[in-house]
Amino acid sequence: MQCIDAVEGVLKGTISGMAQRYADGEVDDLEFARIVRTAVDCAVKFLEENKEIGTQPQILEKVLFDWAKSAWLKILAQKAANDPTRPKDMAPAQDEGHEDYLFDYLYRRGLYPE
Repeated sequence: MQCIDAVEGVLKGTISGMAQRYADGEVDDLEFARIVRTAVDCAVKFLEENKEIGTQPQILEKVLFDWAKSAWLKILAQKAANDPTRPKDMAPAQDEGHEDYLFDYLYRRGLYPE
């Protein structure tokens, strides 16, 4: 195993753990995005300071961002499917891109859109 694989594995485990806390209602959307951003930024900084690992930090940043966003979107879909107030015959949201936009916004800016 290469060092970068270990870094990626630890961060994916951390993100998965936080995703579970989000799913359990212990943290909200914004807290999840901020925590993920902090973890990813720390990993990027570590790679920038340890160039001997030989990996471009931007690659890991994209992989981890995509991993976190995917986990968050899956949880949102599960919450919607299990929502007892949602009509059974209700179609999926017409604006499916809204969730993508929201996560990107929360992650990049660290606050809710106005």
